[in-house]
Amino acid sequence: MRPPPLENTDSPTPARLRVARWLGHQPWIPHGHVSLVRLLCSPDAAPDFHFEVNFYGLRYPGNLRNYLDWGVFFFGAHAKSELDVMAHAAKCLRSSGRPVVYLDVGANVGHHLLFMSAHADRGYGFEPWSPVLERARALLALNNVRNVQLFPVALGETNDIRRYYPPRTNNQGSGSFVEDWFDLNDHEAAPVLLDVRNGDEFLRSANISGVGIVKIDVEGSEASVCRGLRKTIQRDRPFILMEVSGQAAREFGSERSLRDCLYDNAHLFRLSGGRHKTHLEPYCFDESLKNNTSDLAEVLVVPPEQRQRLTLSFRRVAA
Repeated sequence: MRPPPLENTDSPTPARLRVARWLGHQPWIPHGHVSLVRLLCSPDAAPDFHFEVNFYGLRYPGNLRNYLDWGVFFFGAHAKSELDVMAHAAKCLRSSGRPVVYLDVGANVGHHLLFMSAHADRGYGFEPWSPVLERARALLALNNVRNVQLFPVALGETNDIRRYYPPRTNNQGSGSFVEDWFDLNDHEAAPVLLDVRNGDEFLRSANISGVGIVKIDVEGSEASVCRGLRKTIQRDRPFILMEVSGQAAREFGSERSLRDCLYDNAHLFRLSGGRHKTHLEPYCFDESLKNNTSDLAEVLVVPPEQRQRLTLSFRRVAA
């Protein structure tokens, strides 16, 4: 399988990058292709190389020194399994007669927002850190996206001005409001003060309702986001795709506390599989909490009324 051609670069693409990109786009390689790509071009030592690629029919400019862009260049997208699941969730909503209203909490540079602009009727991104917020705005403007709105705030449980610890690695999405988070992640010494809003109140003031899909990736503050959006979640019953770390699990405290933020009988799944295949497996929250590890779990919350549609649309759901 030949990867889509590079639409624009500042200079000729070095041979090792061409080879690594070809490897990253081969779905027939079952295992080890990520290690091969990293061997040819590690994300921690990537060159200062600007590019523009076709991204699901949209334009995506980037630089290999940004970890998320590195994934787009070599594999076609960052976190493909998340995009796959959200696209299927959008199909489920449409088949049930619901419009697709998408919330991206922790929008970063706009990667997921850009993808979902082609699947959602309306999209809303929340990103308080200006360096990545401006990048997201530019990315959406480049593609003339008209159905997505960005807000320069974080969502949480209370209205507050909080310390945010920006990253200094090439992963611009690893900044966090959780100071202890950086026992495991590199960060700048000096925090910045950013605006946090109660989720339910902010959505109400912005006239956002009928939410069908919520993606939450906020580096350890997922519990605060869910508690702040409790009324919206219980009223609108959306699919929720959420990153759960050991830190996030401790903030929730228990599966019961998590479920208190959700609707009744919500199904919990964990995304598994490689970059070319995605599977859903039952998720045991208390096991992650007991293990108390720094491992991340991508958790999908599915409303019970959508479970059968998801099974028909996304056939790789575990029993």
